Amino acid sequence: MIPVVLLVAAAAGTLMGRSEGWAQQGQPNGVMEMFMQAGMLAIHIGTGGQLKRSRMEELAGWLSLATIALTGLTCLFAVVFVLAQPGCDASASPPDWTSPIDSVAAVTAIGAMATAVGALLLRRWVVSLVGLVICPVAVLFVLASTCAFY
Repeated sequence: MIPVVLLVAAAAGTLMGRSEGWAQQGQPNGVMEMFMQAGMLAIHIGTGGQLKRSRMEELAGWLSLATIALTGLTCLFAVVFVLAQPGCDASASPPDWTSPIDSVAAVTAIGAMATAVGALLLRRWVVSLVGLVICPVAVLFVLASTCAFY
């Protein structure tokens, strides 16, 4: 908002100064140089704000991509872990290869939720909602498959 106001003020001042003939009345380079510097300052501030916004949008895109990727990995590890578990009434133990998978699912869920909070701060609402809802549900299914609630 401020860069736009500065650009409008610089343009209005330049037009007003030219119509009043201020550049010819003052010192040879004094008034005209002052308006030119003010206009250049306003342009620099305005383009700097645009550059900052474009970098923030780029960061939001990367955080959104990371959130979706980590949420997908969490769901994949959760499904693999849940499918390998025996039923709660069975006396069989789960396969040994599933031991690290629940930990990896939890770590990817934490990463996905952290990037979802970052995306939420950058106003990527849907991606944040997906990450902040699906990851805890996936970890809850992992816990439920280990008979933790019986």
